[in-house]
Amino acid sequence: MKKVFLLAGFASIVLACNTNSNTSSAGQDTLNHAAHNESNSNTQNQNKMNPITATMDKMMHDMHAAKPTGNNDIDFAAMMLEHHKGAVEMSKVVVDKGSNAELKAFAQKVIDDQNKEIGLMHDFISKVEKTASSNSEEFQKALTHSMMAMMNDNTIIYNDIDKDFAAQMIPHHQSAVDMAKAYLEYGHEKSLTTLCENIISSQAKEIDWLKQWLKNKII
Repeated sequence: MKKVFLLAGFASIVLACNTNSNTSSAGQDTLNHAAHNESNSNTQNQNKMNPITATMDKMMHDMHAAKPTGNNDIDFAAMMLEHHKGAVEMSKVVVDKGSNAELKAFAQKVIDDQNKEIGLMHDFISKVEKTASSNSEEFQKALTHSMMAMMNDNTIIYNDIDKDFAAQMIPHHQSAVDMAKAYLEYGHEKSLTTLCENIISSQAKEIDWLKQWLKNKII
């Protein structure tokens, strides 16, 4: 699946992270590639789009819309917050329109768990001091790298809400795990490190569950 919003957002981050002429040229190549993909895949995207993939694309756009503040704690919380919102919206689609009771129960748990964490991150952002982090540039690159799981164009689209939810939530969760690991390397705020440890533990288990569920449905 071609993710136009994702590629455009990724290109803008690549440009922002590079300052010399050679890397700027490479970033321009990335932008040109993204534009080329957009031109050639609009029809394909329209044919493949469904509520799950549409929600995933919107989430990626929203995640990359905000300019980094330079504070690792705020930037992580803001990006993970949008990431969680995407999971909640995808899960709502399954709860409302899905047909598999087991998967609907899974999706409702995602909604409940991640809404609690969204509240925690909102509260944190509203109170934290907005001082710059000395390793912000390195952290931004690590965050960008953590998005790679969701940039996989080989994710199968079934045009079935239940199967598409499982297929898309696997790389979505993997990116959350990778983002959390990046923060543990570059961030030190206790409330966020605890959040990241919980994300890594719980979502790794959910990835395994989703893989097994999907495997059982496509055999």
